[in-house]
Amino acid sequence: MNEQEFPVLGMSCANCARAVERALQGVAGVRQARVDLTREIVRVEHDPERIRFSELSRAVERAGYHLLPPDAVQAEAARQAAVRREKLRLTVGAALAVPLALIAMTRDFALTTALEHPAWVWLMAALATPVQFWVGADHYRVAWRSLRLRAAGMDLLVALGSSAAYLSSLLSLLWPSRLHPMFEAGAMIIVLVRLGKFLEARARGAASAALREMMEFLPRRALRLNEAGEPQEVDAAELRPGDRVIVRPGERLPADGQILEGVSSLDESPLTGESAPVDRQAGERVFAGSVNGPGSLTVRVEAVGEQARLGQIARRLAEAQGSRAPIQRLADRVAAWFVPIIAGVAVITFAAWTAAGAAEEGLVRAVAVLVVACPCALGLATPVAMTAAMGRGAELGILFRRAESLEVLAKVDLLFTDKTGTLTLGRPRLREIVAWACPETEALRLAAALEVHSNHPLAAAVVAAARERHLEIPEAEEVREEAGRGISGRVNGARVELWRAGLDRDDAALPASARALLDSGATVISLVLDSRPCALLGLGDTLNPSAKEALRRLSRLGIETRILTGDRAPAARAVAEELHLPFEAGLLPAQKEERVRARRAAGRTVAMLGDGINDGLALAAADVGMALGAGTDLAKEAAEVTVAERDLAAVARATQLSRAALRVVRQNLFWAFFYNLLLVPLAAGVLAPISGLPDWLRHLHPALAASAMSLSSLTVVGNALRLRRFRSPGA
Repeated sequence: MNEQEFPVLGMSCANCARAVERALQGVAGVRQARVDLTREIVRVEHDPERIRFSELSRAVERAGYHLLPPDAVQAEAARQAAVRREKLRLTVGAALAVPLALIAMTRDFALTTALEHPAWVWLMAALATPVQFWVGADHYRVAWRSLRLRAAGMDLLVALGSSAAYLSSLLSLLWPSRLHPMFEAGAMIIVLVRLGKFLEARARGAASAALREMMEFLPRRALRLNEAGEPQEVDAAELRPGDRVIVRPGERLPADGQILEGVSSLDESPLTGESAPVDRQAGERVFAGSVNGPGSLTVRVEAVGEQARLGQIARRLAEAQGSRAPIQRLADRVAAWFVPIIAGVAVITFAAWTAAGAAEEGLVRAVAVLVVACPCALGLATPVAMTAAMGRGAELGILFRRAESLEVLAKVDLLFTDKTGTLTLGRPRLREIVAWACPETEALRLAAALEVHSNHPLAAAVVAAARERHLEIPEAEEVREEAGRGISGRVNGARVELWRAGLDRDDAALPASARALLDSGATVISLVLDSRPCALLGLGDTLNPSAKEALRRLSRLGIETRILTGDRAPAARAVAEELHLPFEAGLLPAQKEERVRARRAAGRTVAMLGDGINDGLALAAADVGMALGAGTDLAKEAAEVTVAERDLAAVARATQLSRAALRVVRQNLFWAFFYNLLLVPLAAGVLAPISGLPDWLRHLHPALAASAMSLSSLTVVGNALRLRRFRSPGA
């Protein structure tokens, strides 16, 4: 089985999506079809050797929609052509419907007697007919196809409502004394619905803009070095791993890779959301889409296109937008039975008014019921909000893998976090020197003289400390390193040894400060000069500078935080005490997973934050797994949410964004249901017997109903797009 994405044209609501899914799942060999209404695509899991694209396309065409091949260029061209056709139909429809409405208003309000001649009604019929059957053709086609598939949707309501208005107006030509012509109602219904669809499509495009903008960060051309070392300008799509490229000042990197030559500062905000430039030099990795600063770089290509980090982010964002949150599935289910109920209400309305001796009034009110209840707002309530939230998250350096993770993260009340590489930076630094048989500065110089010959991370920390203090590092001779133990050699004729084995803290020769250092949880290196211990060097991990503020914000959000680490208890205790967090240390990966599952079983909604391979099981076991962008690929693969590099504050931002998204979804669903609960009875005429009320309340005209329906959809979309301006409180 293979999964492919195909663009689909013509969908407008949840029922449209369901019709496409049902049509594709009826094709032999298709295992699953899942529509993403916001992006207007369908993911089809099928056997490409058994099923041709033409078979899938015919199935979708029979449902009343148009399936495009999975070619991005062709799909975009087809979308643009569809937009142009829609714009033309909308323009023609408006050009006919506006004068039609003006004629009707002038006649109905008796502004002049010139329009009382029957010829004006025939002119109105001539204006309304192309609107009804050309501008509104899609509604008829989709309504008929959806009926055949037993998936009645909003197009059926529009077709029924506008047709009822049009046909009753035709009858008024035969019996002008009994029926009032309302050609303008059917025409305005269609034009306003088409306008709403056009604006909604533009809004959905705005919600998905973050995804498109991401890929636009990649340059189209690159300067590649040939075998002779000469630069040649090529299409960036031609780059392959192993190629060498020149990145000049101010240019965007065309691919992920490693710097071979050069030093520069890079703007990596497309990937991390961090606005400050990051210094990069030879040997360090750089990523496609980053903007090069003042220096020229030679980069060896490691990943291009979809394999590059930016491509992976775009793909995962697309996956997230295509998934369905549980709350969206609820809206879909409601829409499925909503349409038949409204059709029933319209029939009852017509029957009741007819029984009361007002058949014409019953027809008008039945038309209004059908129009006002179109479930556009219901179908858009969740997907547009989720897409806008995930797009905004990507801009803030937060990547949601699935829409479900947005909803679940909003409910998290317990966060388990790893220590090394998460609360800390995973980079050791020299924290303390305790010297008793030589000066502290001399101890650091001697230690650095040996460690400069080692590749061990602790050695690099010692050398870095000496250089930060601008100490002169002497030359060492006869240097010998013993893996896992330490390093020794001669410095200025003296025998110098650095051992990573712990000293006996009960040794009477050790000063109290040395014993305290041994008990602190730091990694301790003992310096031995001519066989006599003379100093201890304490090294420890660097606390993530964003940790304290992030934890304060999480606490204000009502989220409890606990540390789960595989590190030694003393090292874990040092970090836990500094951050005032409870902790468990020395845990194996399976034990971390066990802790997560136990809290979930106790009724907590648990998030796990980690960055390493040893966090993978716990990340997958949590309600929401969260990984740092600087973590391992396995951790990021297991996580539902990835935050930028090592910015722990992004965890709080992600939680606040998810809560804001859920709040907007609930507002949208409330508005969609409230709108129908309020206007459907109004359209049916429940207020008609009450005298003294405004006429528009007692008699909801179908054209006014169409305006209200479109306004409802636009309100839902506009409310969702507020998430694009989301700002994290306290940021």
